[in-house]
Amino acid sequence: MEIKNAKIRSVHLGNFERFWGAKICFGYGDSGLQCVYFGMERIRDLLKVFELSFWESLPGTNCRVKASEVHVFEIGHFMKERWILI
Repeated sequence: MEIKNAKIRSVHLGNFERFWGAKICFGYGDSGLQCVYFGMERIRDLLKVFELSFWESLPGTNCRVKASEVHVFEIGHFMKERWILI
């Protein structure tokens, strides 16, 4: 697992095959996107980490992610030691 700098490229709310939840996609420089899914109850916690009031404000936000090649484990504030476990 490593910590990577990233930018939130897109956010979606909806029914993702078997559950209602949220999807966030990250971009790492020139590489492709990596997306994570989580339950609706985590949205408020995610907004607190980034000190935002609205879900729609997330795209374009710089962040850090603790991730492996295939899985994102935590999303963090770009400048502060504030993380949310996904």
